[in-house]
Amino acid sequence: MFLGCSDVDPHIPVERVRETARVLEGLGARVDARVYPGMGHTVVQDEIEAVQKMMQELSVTSLGG
Repeated sequence: MFLGCSDVDPHIPVERVRETARVLEGLGARVDARVYPGMGHTVVQDEIEAVQKMMQELSVTSLGG
């Protein structure tokens, strides 16, 4: 699970992201939670690259590679 958020996002409190990561980890998920300083409510290249990498890893795993 990838969670990306800013420390100053007006729509998503950073503590909610941290709590969500804890809950998902408690349920056995592998969580990559990243908090970006001063980013606001947007998407940055690092998030896109992280999700692309996850998708590639899932593709290789599902293909038996």
